[in-house]
Amino acid sequence: LRAITRRSRFYGPALYLRAVLYTNAHDWRRAEEALCQIARPPDPDRFGFFVDDRYFQVQDLARLGLGRLAGEQRRALDAFYYYFQVPEDSDRLQEALFEAAWALYEGDKADVAIDLLNEMERSFPGSPFRGEAMILRAYVALDRCDYEDAERTVDSLMTNYQFVADE
Repeated sequence: LRAITRRSRFYGPALYLRAVLYTNAHDWRRAEEALCQIARPPDPDRFGFFVDDRYFQVQDLARLGLGRLAGEQRRALDAFYYYFQVPEDSDRLQEALFEAAWALYEGDKADVAIDLLNEMERSFPGSPFRGEAMILRAYVALDRCDYEDAERTVDSLMTNYQFVADE
């Protein structure tokens, strides 16, 4: 993967795969460096590397990866920053909103987590993250000692996903 140069259309994906390998080896610094090379916007005054249509998909994945790395290291505000970089027209936006909410909840920022979940549900009512978002809402309610809200949320979750329990 190191042999792939900046002039190759595969450079971005190669950097991403290197980041995956670094992550698997728990080399967080090098993983983050590789992902940052993809995620940062190119400098219009310099040649960065070859960009084709797939680059923007890889760039969104890199931003998600950076958010995940920061979240796993309990750097909630860094995770939020990286997830916030996913553009509104991205196919990965609902994923970014949900993961940012989870990272902020774990970083003791429950109010912001709820705001992100509200945004996700408003913008993506049929999101595949809906069930997990309900679980996160219940966690936030428990964290706030709002047991009635937690119970309502779990009851709603069970009603909506009873078919999974039945299966």
